[in-house]
Amino acid sequence: MTIQKGVYLLFVLFQVLNCQTVDVSKRVDCYPEPGASQGSCQSRGCIWTEAPSGSPVGTPWCYYPTESGFTVQSTGTNSFVLAAKTKNPFGDNISPLNVKYSTNGATLLLTIGNDDRYVPPVNIPKKPSTSTESLKFTSGNIGSSDIFSFKVTRASTGIALWDTSIGGMQFADKFIQIGTYLPTKNIFGFGDHIHKKMKVSSNGSLCVQMSRSF
Repeated sequence: MTIQKGVYLLFVLFQVLNCQTVDVSKRVDCYPEPGASQGSCQSRGCIWTEAPSGSPVGTPWCYYPTESGFTVQSTGTNSFVLAAKTKNPFGDNISPLNVKYSTNGATLLLTIGNDDRYVPPVNIPKKPSTSTESLKFTSGNIGSSDIFSFKVTRASTGIALWDTSIGGMQFADKFIQIGTYLPTKNIFGFGDHIHKKMKVSSNGSLCVQMSRSF
């Protein structure tokens, strides 16, 4: 994925917990900055619901509808052209938006973004990788909607390492957000901020990445 200088990439990480209230474990924060209110939340096209008693600390009251993001405009060989369907509160989503995937040996290469976006001059190894493991890319829709989602799964176990069916995908020029369910609570050393512990909290944690880091 290529990002222009100065762009923040928010990987919204959620661990699905065994909660009676399903919405709590699936909420993607629509108002991460201070000052959220019902009116300001709904003006962004998002849902305002107070977190029930006993919810994890930091559970957002303002969150995206699950069926939010992009629809498939056309498909090609290992590629999709997406069209923005829902509102992005932080800038107009790029539309159409290209999604491409390929393999290089055992490495799965996934690119989201159009050809006119800046590509950092990073010398990434081009030789095909070798491994006893392999990854699989699959696409689908969120629920019964036409909103695009994708999974990256480990071929040997079928475990989804990345699953965007939680919704809330946004791809604007200076705001990119891709939500995912996590297969484990054991996430370490992720994000451009100070951690008190190497293990990253998976209860709705926002891990901010500066484009300079890529």
